[in-house]
Amino acid sequence: MAQPVKLSDRLINTARNAAPSAHRSLAAQVEHWATLGMAVEGALTASQSARLKNAVCEPTPAPYVLSSSELSAALAQALSHALSPGAQSECAADIAASSQPRFGTDPAFPGCIIRYNTDGSKTPGFWTDNKFAPLELTPDARAPRAARIARPSRTRKARARA
Repeated sequence: MAQPVKLSDRLINTARNAAPSAHRSLAAQVEHWATLGMAVEGALTASQSARLKNAVCEPTPAPYVLSSSELSAALAQALSHALSPGAQSECAADIAASSQPRFGTDPAFPGCIIRYNTDGSKTPGFWTDNKFAPLELTPDARAPRAARIARPSRTRKARARA
């Protein structure tokens, strides 16, 4: 469902200028940038993300807009740093020190998301309505693996979309 959002005039004007060359509407251009931003932010630590934002979006006089070469250089530098072994080690240490659960996969539960709990235990499940839903494992250990895993039922909203 579409949702109205307030955006700065500067962002709207920049997107309006960039959209035609990419054959996108204004809304599609803003969505494209938001999607890229989510992907980049997920690959960077908080401090790296802040440095990139400051490099790209530092307050400047209204008529000045970063050239595409300046923007490309700042992004390339940030991504290069994010992919460096030192930054990856720093990120891995931050994740290991976190008190939050982590998520990943496990060959024992194909097609499932595994929540790696802080106590070292694993919980298989799925994402449903932006929440982790643990699997319900049946007690019949003799059944094939696929039969032992009961996927959470869809919500009414998800059934209506299907």
